[in-house]
Amino acid sequence: GMSRGSGMDSPISMRPSRSSTNLQGSMIDDEDDDDEQLNDDSDESSERASLLSTVNDPSITSQSRMQGASEADQRSLASRRRQRMQKKQRNRAKNSDLSNPDRKKSRRLKTTLSRMIKILKCNMAVSVSAGIIFYASYCQEVLFTSCALITNRYFAWPGYLAGCYLAILFLLILPTELVGQRISQRREERTILKRSLLFVIIGFLVMINWGSLFALTINVRALFTVAKDERQHHYDWLLGHMQYVIGCIITFIAIVSSEITARSLLSKSSPPSTHVKGAMTSIGTVMTFLCIVARLVGDLHILAVGLSHRLINADIVNSLVMPMFIMCFIVLRWVRKHYFFLL
Repeated sequence: GMSRGSGMDSPISMRPSRSSTNLQGSMIDDEDDDDEQLNDDSDESSERASLLSTVNDPSITSQSRMQGASEADQRSLASRRRQRMQKKQRNRAKNSDLSNPDRKKSRRLKTTLSRMIKILKCNMAVSVSAGIIFYASYCQEVLFTSCALITNRYFAWPGYLAGCYLAILFLLILPTELVGQRISQRREERTILKRSLLFVIIGFLVMINWGSLFALTINVRALFTVAKDERQHHYDWLLGHMQYVIGCIITFIAIVSSEITARSLLSKSSPPSTHVKGAMTSIGTVMTFLCIVARLVGDLHILAVGLSHRLINADIVNSLVMPMFIMCFIVLRWVRKHYFFLL
């Protein structure tokens, strides 16, 4: 009887119970879920590797293993939630920008301006040429716009005489361009630029009203005080109005020559055009934008001098010529500094 009982108990003891099978099934399901999470999230591979290394370490107890695993899972879940929230916020911001036409235009304008700046910074020859063209456009705008004001105030010229003088200046552009092209065939552009800027300085030296400048040096402390009376300033040289005419002609021819040479250098060193969301951004577009800005700056300069009642701006010629004179030295220094890159 006992042998039968022992024989009957042995196969029953070898059978697994239902609770043990359920536990084993749940453990297998948990392992499958963990494997799926590892395959889906590639960013958690390093954390899982560190977790496995800690589990295989015999010096760490089972309780500490379970705590480390739970903390790592919580950190990984939190990081994934943060990434998902950030992606959702970015998508919402993009959709809101695209839905708002004002924001779309502002983004397009920023992109265009950034592309223009990249084109100007592509090489040193482009940057120097663009700077010279900006300076030449600024000087031409100041000279032409202020001509009628200066000739009326200092020489009492009528309107038709000032118009004839401006017409003569415009007629000088074509022969200056022809002579500049012939000289550029024999000389390098960088040499012509340097000499043209030297002639610009000479023209400004002729135009400066030296008598009024010396009078201002005596009253240095009162330069920014309000002038009580509007004094009529005259040129101190014996040439009279011929001083202004000759100096303006020399300056204008030199500025036109430097602009033509800078455009020739720019055509040789300019980068290829790029597209900005359907709009063409080339070096020609950039130069057009710079010329418009330069003319605007010149007009604002004349407006500021005309509205000012300070003693330093009592003489209009010096107030307009001196900033251009100082800027010409800066541009000439820039050309000499990067002279060997202007090829």
